[in-house]
Amino acid sequence: MNMNFFLGHLSQKKKKMSTEAPVLGSLAHLCLSVSDYEKSIKFYEAVLIKLGFKPYYNASYYTSWLNHSSRVQIGVSPVKPENKDSKHVRYSVGYHHLALNATSRDEVDDFHKFLVENKYTVLDEPKEYDYVPGYYAVFWEDPDGMKLELCYIPIPAAQENSENSESVDVDDADDVDANEHEGKDHEGGGENDGNSPKRQKTE
Repeated sequence: MNMNFFLGHLSQKKKKMSTEAPVLGSLAHLCLSVSDYEKSIKFYEAVLIKLGFKPYYNASYYTSWLNHSSRVQIGVSPVKPENKDSKHVRYSVGYHHLALNATSRDEVDDFHKFLVENKYTVLDEPKEYDYVPGYYAVFWEDPDGMKLELCYIPIPAAQENSENSESVDVDDADDVDANEHEGKDHEGGGENDGNSPKRQKTE
């Protein structure tokens, strides 16, 4: 792929987006390699548009969607033919999961209904997690088994956590039941065997 052409093409886009300057270190874009390009395009088209993204770029080697408020772009690219039969392993080197923000618990619940209605694989239905007060999330996976999350984090909790200079060690917290986390995947998603997430039937 000619990156100069790619970047030049993006710079010519006239779609309206946030006029605020990007924050240093904020996410610009994420590209996922997928085994079935057309199937993944259909999946991410439905999911990301539901979450406020808009179609942005489409080619034989890359398709993406852009959230004009956050400027975050998420895209997919087909794997090389020799990697067509490769399987995603969540606990191998590389991508573990992608978490996207919701602005309310109702949005998380509504999105869960959308997942069920479309018969997508739900890993964990909406519930609270004790990472920060009020953390509420749903987990699902894409056609290649890559894990995705939609989470709502109340603003006071998010600010308090980001301003805390010390890292949060959930296992050492006094008010956490250790048995609740034992043998479970980090941030939901089933058994911690690295390859076989707990699945909730959606049919």
